[in-house]
Amino acid sequence: QSLMRQVVEKPQDFCRLLHTLWPLGVVTFVSYSPDGSTIASGCYDGRIILLDAKEMEQKGTMTGHGGQVTCIAYSPDGNHIATASWDKTVKIWDAETKQDAASVGPFSGSSGPSDMVSLRGHNSEVTCIAYSPDGTRIASASWDTTVKIWDAETKQEV
Repeated sequence: QSLMRQVVEKPQDFCRLLHTLWPLGVVTFVSYSPDGSTIASGCYDGRIILLDAKEMEQKGTMTGHGGQVTCIAYSPDGNHIATASWDKTVKIWDAETKQDAASVGPFSGSSGPSDMVSLRGHNSEVTCIAYSPDGTRIASASWDTTVKIWDAETKQEV
């Protein structure tokens, strides 16, 4: 269900969500997990905060982006979370362990661990990402005026 629908149908829940997120920093993007149990929120400072959608309590934090998180997409099976950032990268996270599974894009500007997989990618801020319905591909768009398609398993551009 869309966040706007939630705002209209249950404004008290949205107000509680904002109250929960505000101390965590400026929130730039939110996305529900496919089963609706978790809300992933991207922050201006590069963090991704996971919240229990029912209790609105923090379940975890993922760090690794060197810039604002601009987009979040869950894989259709809910096992992975893709995040896009102003740091010119797309990162793939394991939704259960909250660990960075891979990094797609240039390494410059990234503050993530040195053992990340790094592929050549966008030359400017990544603004949008989406999984294909079958979960085998990830599409990313950037201010560099390109759309790239990645193999979700190999993390290679196709």
